[in-house]
Amino acid sequence: MAKYLDPPAARADGLEAVEYARTVHLFDFDDNVFHMPTPILLFNDEGETFRVSTGAYAVLKVPENRGLRQLHGYHVRFPDSLLEFAENPHHDAGSFYLRDLKKALGLDGDGAATEPTRSDWQGPLWDQFVDALARDPDNVWIITARLHAPETIHAGLQYLVGLGLLPVAPALDRIWPVANDGFRARFDQEFVPETLPHLPGEPHMHWSTFKAVLMRHLLDRFAHFPEGRTLCKYSDDDAKNVEATCQLVPTVLADLEPVHPIDFQVYSTAQVPLPSVTFFTSEPGIESTRVPFALNFAADTPSAKWATIDLRLNTSNALKLHELTTLLAPYFASVTATLHDVPEPAADPITVIRYKASAAGDGVLCDDTSLEIPAAGADSPSANVKWVLDTLSEHAGERAMFVSMLGVRFGDTVAIYRGEVWGKIVADPRGGDRMPFKPGFLPWLVPDGEESGRTLAEIIADGDNYDAYNARHMAVQDLLRDKPYMTCAVLEQWTGPFQQE
Repeated sequence: MAKYLDPPAARADGLEAVEYARTVHLFDFDDNVFHMPTPILLFNDEGETFRVSTGAYAVLKVPENRGLRQLHGYHVRFPDSLLEFAENPHHDAGSFYLRDLKKALGLDGDGAATEPTRSDWQGPLWDQFVDALARDPDNVWIITARLHAPETIHAGLQYLVGLGLLPVAPALDRIWPVANDGFRARFDQEFVPETLPHLPGEPHMHWSTFKAVLMRHLLDRFAHFPEGRTLCKYSDDDAKNVEATCQLVPTVLADLEPVHPIDFQVYSTAQVPLPSVTFFTSEPGIESTRVPFALNFAADTPSAKWATIDLRLNTSNALKLHELTTLLAPYFASVTATLHDVPEPAADPITVIRYKASAAGDGVLCDDTSLEIPAAGADSPSANVKWVLDTLSEHAGERAMFVSMLGVRFGDTVAIYRGEVWGKIVADPRGGDRMPFKPGFLPWLVPDGEESGRTLAEIIADGDNYDAYNARHMAVQDLLRDKPYMTCAVLEQWTGPFQQE
């Protein structure tokens, strides 16, 4: 019997010194256990394709972000957007899944390396995943929204076993990709036939429903475990999925008639909002409990590929040049300054940084800063913020997002790296007169988490370390790790208007 060793504060009131006959783990894989580089494809109004990270896609899914000007004109189109989350149509080329496992580990080159050359592939619950497989692999399940066949995912996990990274792989019948075309037939065979609903509309609209029905049937199965109390642990990095599970579990537990009590923990490994664990039990009269808990997110590991790159920084701003050089120089062959006077399109921030990087030339890093105010909709300052500083007070009290994008061209491709900081606009700018450089919008923005209510300008003027509130610093970290927010074709020509024409 395994004693209850999870965060004590996560126990429901009234439960003390609980022992379990079995612990069942239900893991989401992507970004929860393992950071996969599989891109989601976005399309713009002109039909161009943009490869974006799952983090970028998460931005699209948050209701608060849907009005952001930076996303206008960029669309998710199913099933095309998830092409590489499915089976490779070119069967002789191998699976996208195995390709991306190797890429994440840094083993996708032509060399004969057999040990990972990167460390940032580990998701926040990687260690728990390894431990659960070492202790009791029969009770480790993977529930994912990937479109791959279970056999494809299983083969990828066996590859990790072969590298010595996993003790064993979960059994094939414990791997459930709810978005796979064969999910319905497999579900009917494994559980009660015809209990999975037939719903109208595109399949992707129903994956969360499929996951909920699967969870309900699994809990019903666990309820009939005859040997003692069961602890079920579910974990996911998607805050939306976590909340849906927290709504589902208490209703399912209330309907069960378990042989022995079932306790259920929901681990949220999302960084926004902060990680938490929520505890539920089938025992009547005991309320659920949610508490924060600490996670060790993967350390920033600079990509070795930059060591051979001569990088040029396109800026005439001495302070920006100093900041970027200090952060980047240790990891590149050389970092020097250059100056290409590139006009900025009157367009969304992605188009602005894409055009600037394309025009500046190969190996030249460009940056662009924008301020997004979702409530302003199409009138959000966005990339035009430097021209509308005198109107920011009109948005006092409104939520805003400070965005920094770095773009660099290599050949026919532009890689874009992005950082963001949420905050609130204040009515009267503060701190700009004490800053050593032109303050821009920084005196108007109080970042989330700044308990004393100081604006970004005041934080900088006070001489405090503001990396946690510096969107450019965040974009640099993703650049160093070679984790682009987006990659796209170069934009050689812009036929629209330019800013302040």
